[in-house]
Amino acid sequence: MKRFTFDRQLAARRAMFALLLVLAALLQHTRGVLPAIGRADCFLLLPLCVAIAMHEGSVVAMLFGAFGGALWDFAAPSGDGFYAAALCLLCFVCGALCSFLLRVNLRSFLLLCALGGVLLALAHWFFFLRLTGIDPAGALLTGRELPSLLYTLAVSPVCYGAVKAVCRKRKHTLTVDR
Repeated sequence: MKRFTFDRQLAARRAMFALLLVLAALLQHTRGVLPAIGRADCFLLLPLCVAIAMHEGSVVAMLFGAFGGALWDFAAPSGDGFYAAALCLLCFVCGALCSFLLRVNLRSFLLLCALGGVLLALAHWFFFLRLTGIDPAGALLTGRELPSLLYTLAVSPVCYGAVKAVCRKRKHTLTVDR
């Protein structure tokens, strides 16, 4: 039987990740802090959750995804748990892919961020705009959702750099959930 030992470096790193998520939520939901380009907003929680998921195992990534999504749902107009569930699933997949298949680098991060962002934008558009019968649903997809995704992808390397800096400072090694 394996004896439990408390790892201070691991606890400090995960506490820093939680603080980064709270800071990103504050920046994302405070009007006027991040400039809006047209109708496009920057969603910092998506790339930050993906970056954390790449550096953690799949189960811990899932928990951080649920936490980041819950922070997003607190400020969303329809706080029904959509973002918590979506980011939980997305981070689990990203964490599993990086644990077993992909390398942890900027190219993989941008690929996972783009694919996850497209899936998140399409799911949000489908469930909240298309199924509710909003008339200009197609215009909202091309006029708001996709430009917001491009804006988010443009600033996502900053999130990856922040997570990488925390991992480098805290002597991080990738933990694989078995």
